[in-house]
Amino acid sequence: MVNNMKDKEVWLGVDLGTTNLKVVAFGVEGDKDNVITKATACCALTSSHPGEAVQSAAEVSDALFDCLKTVVGELSGVEIQGICFSGAMHSLLGISQDDQPVHPILTWADTRSTAQADVLRASGFANVLYQRTGTPVHSMSPLTKLLWIKENQQHWANETHRWVSAKSWALFLLTGDWVEDEGIASASGLLNLRSRDWDELALEQAGVTRHQLARVVKGATPMKLTEAARLRIGLTEAVTVYPGGSDGALANVGMGVTASTQVALSLGTSGALRTTFDEITLDSEGRLFCYLLDEKHYVVGGAINNAGLAIAWLREQLFDKEITEDEMISGTASIEPGANGLFFLPYLSGERAPVWQSGMRATLHGLTLSHSRLHITRAILEGVAFQLSWILRLLDNLRKVPSNFNEIQVSGGATRSEVWMQILSDSLNRTLVTRHHQEVSCRGAVRLVQKVLHGRPYPKADEAELEGSVVPSEAARKYEVLFEHYRALHRTLYPPKED
Repeated sequence: MVNNMKDKEVWLGVDLGTTNLKVVAFGVEGDKDNVITKATACCALTSSHPGEAVQSAAEVSDALFDCLKTVVGELSGVEIQGICFSGAMHSLLGISQDDQPVHPILTWADTRSTAQADVLRASGFANVLYQRTGTPVHSMSPLTKLLWIKENQQHWANETHRWVSAKSWALFLLTGDWVEDEGIASASGLLNLRSRDWDELALEQAGVTRHQLARVVKGATPMKLTEAARLRIGLTEAVTVYPGGSDGALANVGMGVTASTQVALSLGTSGALRTTFDEITLDSEGRLFCYLLDEKHYVVGGAINNAGLAIAWLREQLFDKEITEDEMISGTASIEPGANGLFFLPYLSGERAPVWQSGMRATLHGLTLSHSRLHITRAILEGVAFQLSWILRLLDNLRKVPSNFNEIQVSGGATRSEVWMQILSDSLNRTLVTRHHQEVSCRGAVRLVQKVLHGRPYPKADEAELEGSVVPSEAARKYEVLFEHYRALHRTLYPPKED
């Protein structure tokens, strides 16, 4: 049971991730907050067909109520100010006339709509949609998933009354209302960035009407918890629910990255570089996403599919199982930058930014008898870093005036490794800073709502939270040259298409 909460507001942040659901209780006092307690449950991805990556809607429901009940039990006697949501982007779920799931939740990682995305990109229409929605055309997006369903799972379409995200499903379970917050909606490929409403051209392309989608609402829109949900959770009083936003955008808020002079890097199984602009900011070639954060802010950046995923694959294929990934990475400290001429294009599961092609395949180039497993490991780490460096350069080009930022806020599993952090710092040619960030997406959801309700500014990166930093070494100059070789290899293997 939690005590000593005098003078603090207690807020709950709910994060619906790709493989886990998390509920975190924060004690908030002015511009400071701390984690009081939390609960996590697994919502595993399953795949029984090539390209499939789905979640059980029933498992998400059980996880949501179980985690809320656990945290509320720990907060017995404490007044809860509200429940604020964060959620993974690009999911799709068909809902029947009687409000039941028609099929499993299709996550961003489901690539079965690759062919539909490729057709749109080949037609040239993809950039038209991107300029209206800010979402690159790719198999991750609900727009292409809808096309795939229409062509391959027509019985799903026949049974579906409305199409929603996983977060919309969770909000319905708590409130009985079907809504889609602007952040999640803007990552669907179906929302017009300027009108902040469903885009008629995108809807026509996807073969759906606005009446088949949930109502678009702002992240701080108050929603009433149903009596049935309140009793199941164990709340003695009704608590207001707020839709919040998308996990990537809210992670920026939680990390204090809310200006275009700042950049956040999240690096785990996949990776993402994101910054925040105060106006719609689009790449001329559709290589970066632009998603809504709030009334005045847009999160711009790019996500890559293969980061820690590539290391995990390598360990499983070439290393003894008793060797940890951290030991594998540490062993590459003795390998010089460039891995003795070995390059790796890290497209083991296709790629998102900046190429947005699910059909791309990984390449290990330059392999000779002189290369060891450590050289391959180093080449994979550098390939991931080069892909991120490509995104960073595109972000730099979007700024109207040169940015003088020299730090990148980093979170995720990569921060455990000094070697990988140094490779990243040298490749990006930026100082990498890690802080004791606490549950950044959940924290961002709470702070988004507080900003609207109480006018509280977003939290800034706090020096008191500073954990460590890594500065570029002399190897940064080598990586400038190596990056150009990497890009040349990419152009050779994937030549730009003629207009």
